[in-house]
Parts: sequence; structure tokens; C-alpha cells
Amino acid sequence: LEFRRVLFRSLRNAGTVILAICVAMWWLSAYPKATPTPDLMARQAEATRLRQGPRLEDIARGAELQVQVDHESARAQQLQSFAGRLGQVAQPVFAPLGFDHQLTVATLTSFLAREVFVSTLTVVNGAGRDADQPQVIDRIAHGRRADGSPLLDVPTAAALLVYFTLAMQCLPTMALVRRETGSWKWPALQFAWMSGLAWTLAFATRSILLLAGVA
Repeated sequence: LEFRRVLFRSLRNAGTVILAICVAMWWLSAYPKATPTPDLMARQAEATRLRQGPRLEDIARGAELQVQVDHESARAQQLQSFAGRLGQVAQPVFAPLGFDHQLTVATLTSFLAREVFVSTLTVVNGAGRDADQPQVIDRIAHGRRADGSPLLDVPTAAALLVYFTLAMQCLPTMALVRRETGSWKWPALQFAWMSGLAWTLAFATRSILLLAGVA
């Protein structure tokens, strides 16, 4: 009975943390609103005009143009939002691992609890909020960076896996170590050692794959 209580309390606490971070990341990703460029506004007007036309070929062209406009608008929102700016500031630290600002933001939030990585990436990527939906997973898997290159190529995905395997990404665990040891020295050493090792081996993994010609 005591085990069930502890398990339920742990799940409730984890769920609360994940929900709070998802809400915070949604707000950081949604604001401030990106200002559309004149070119984007013109293409939006053209897409609307074509989709309201009488001919099927015009409607099809308008729908295709609308998809392009939506993708470019979402990409601009990613870059200009608070989350995008945060990712761009910290991104140079993770750039050698192949992480762009989207992966960097998700990695930063995962230091609170690694379970929120996918949820954060889902929100920042503009793919929705339910990471269990197949279309959402597919959109993340085939996501694009600001320059149009794949978000998760093989070397970057491998580096990401290695990093998450070794890094200390659990704030509750660090708080527990602090309580048991009575000092922040040991949690700080634990965090620095594990994060440094994770970064080094993730960098080595990506470098080896790139040298081997794996794309």
C-alpha cells in the first residue's frame, strides 16, 4: 500500500511538472507574435483569392500556396518568439552536437525533467500538443530547421541519444541529493560531471558518423 502511495505521488508530481512546462513553453513559443513580411502577406492574399476561385485548378494551387505560407509563418514565429530567442542564445553551446534552436530549447527544458523533451519539441516545432498522435511524431521526425535542412539527421539523432543517455536531466533527483547530503556541492559536481561527459561523447559520436560519411 505504501509503495502504491509513493508511486502515485511520483506520477502526480511528474505529471504536474510536465503540464506546467508545456504550458510555459506554449506561451514562450506563441509570444511575441511575429510580424508578417509584405511578401508573406501578399502570398497569403493570393492563396485566399485562389482558394475562393471557381476553377478546381485554382483552388488546388491556392491550397498548395497556403501550406507554404503556413510553414513559413510558423518558422518565423519560432525564430521571433521568446523560446526561439532563448534557443538562439544557448544554441552555440550545443551547435557542435548538431542541435539547432528547437533542439536546444527542448534540451534546456529537459534539465528540469527529461520527460518533457518531446512535449517541448512538439510545442516549439508547432506540431501540436499531443505527442502521441502519429501525425505529430511524423512531423517532428521530418521537421526542418530555419535554413530548410532536416531537423534530425542521423549524426544529430545519434548525438542526441548519447547525450540523453548520460546527462543529468532531473531536477527532483538533484534536489534529493541535496537533501541527503546537506549541500549543493555534490549535486553541482554530479551535474557538471555527467553533463560534461554527455556533451563530449555526443560530440565524438556525431564527429565519427560525419567522418564515416553518414548523413
